[in-house]
Parts: sequence; C-alpha cells; structure tokens
Amino acid sequence: MKTKYTPKPLVLGAGRCFTTESGEFYISYGKDKYGNPKFKDFCELDAIAHLIEAAPDMLQILKEIGQFWSEPYTGGAGLQRDVTIELIRRRLDAAIAKAEGN
Repeated sequence: MKTKYTPKPLVLGAGRCFTTESGEFYISYGKDKYGNPKFKDFCELDAIAHLIEAAPDMLQILKEIGQFWSEPYTGGAGLQRDVTIELIRRRLDAAIAKAEGN
C-alpha cells in the first residue's frame, strides 16, 4: 500500500504549526483524564516537529542517492560523478541540519 504524504513545501512555524500547500496542521498531544498533558518533554516535541519539517527533503535526497548508486558507473565521467556526489552531499547536509533544527 502506497501512502500519501505532505509534499514540499512543508514549513514549521510558531506553536508547532505546519503550513502546506493544502492548509495548516499542528502537532498536538493528548491529555489525561485530569486535563494534564500526556507529553511532558516539550524539547522532544520540538525535535519531532523539526524531523517532520525535514521529512520531504530527506525523502527526496534518499531517492536521489538511490538513483545515483543504482546507475552503472562507466568510468568516463569521473569529474561529473565527483561533482554529483558533492551536490548530493551538500543537500544531505542541509536536510540533516533542518532535521536537527538548525
């Protein structure tokens, strides 16, 4: 079963609010029977929000890495291959930084 996901752009705003092309959604947490939040570590909740924001970027770079390594290397385009590796590495670093909230 193929699942749908929110495509880019997925922008994290104040109050853990995400804005997408189709609208907005929030990360929320449940409450116990006394009205107290079940989720106690809001730093962890913020970290999860950054991972969600970075998910489309990470998915795209993983697809590109998979495609890059599945293509046969012919040996004649070494410089182009090195440049492509460098571009993939920079995009990978950017996705990781976004996931870490930087």
